[in-house]
Amino acid sequence: MRLGSHVSIAGRLYLSVARAAAIGCQTMQIFSGNPRSWLSVKYDSADIAEFKKRRQAAGISPVTIHLPYLVNISSPDDEIRRKSVKAVLADLDIAKRIGADYLVVHAGSHRGAGRDVGLKSIAESLKEILTAPFGSVSLLLENTSGAGNAMGAGMLELGKIFNYFNHEERLGLCLDTCHAYGAGYDLATEAGLNNLFADIDSNFSFSRVHFLH
Repeated sequence: MRLGSHVSIAGRLYLSVARAAAIGCQTMQIFSGNPRSWLSVKYDSADIAEFKKRRQAAGISPVTIHLPYLVNISSPDDEIRRKSVKAVLADLDIAKRIGADYLVVHAGSHRGAGRDVGLKSIAESLKEILTAPFGSVSLLLENTSGAGNAMGAGMLELGKIFNYFNHEERLGLCLDTCHAYGAGYDLATEAGLNNLFADIDSNFSFSRVHFLH
């Protein structure tokens, strides 16, 4: 297992590598821009080249981009859903350009429309997203605590999504341990941890788990 942290890209993209290396990171996560905005950042070629150079020198791998908080691929509002798909594709382009390995996106919220509507929306979103050329990048859904109308809290629900795209190797899971705890998995105990592992095994496969929070 490689350990790392979320680091800031303030100033220039390549400065994030120094911030990660300074605290001993072997892997790192970033936002590509303002996490509370729909606007996509345009990086110049010099910044990207320096980022790649410094990352290689620091031996940091994998690199993950976390999607903005506004993104909701489960939204029943088609305008929001389409904006969310567009944001994912914009960050996918950035990920390919900078050599990132993973994109992490929250499973989203059905906004009170019901879980069946949420599952339909997320399936429609992923169909559109997964038609794009990904290169070597994988898209990781992040599990949620299930609070309110959040989708993707339990492994059963995530399994429905993964199994719908059964042969899609580019789709995986970012397992957020805090969210899993909030969803009822007592990870402070061996029994709780075993319950989580058993639910993953029975609903999809550990091969889908690529990143941990």
